Amino acid sequence: FNGLDYDIALFWIDRTGEVLIRYVDITLPGDQFVNDLLQATDGGFLISGEQRVRNDQKALVIKTDPFGKLN
Repeated sequence: FNGLDYDIALFWIDRTGEVLIRYVDITLPGDQFVNDLLQATDGGFLISGEQRVRNDQKALVIKTDPFGKLN
């Protein structure tokens, strides 16, 4: 999070909201927004959203392993 645009961070939190583990900040050009998060059959996660660079908007799909690390 550099304060200049919107990025995505992947982390685990406990029931009280305390951050347990922070794996990665996904910093791509422009802004990234998450629209949905699903658990995949392999235990990983599928994250769908969008990436906006200037006036261009594209779909964004991210797949992680069961621990939230990028594949």
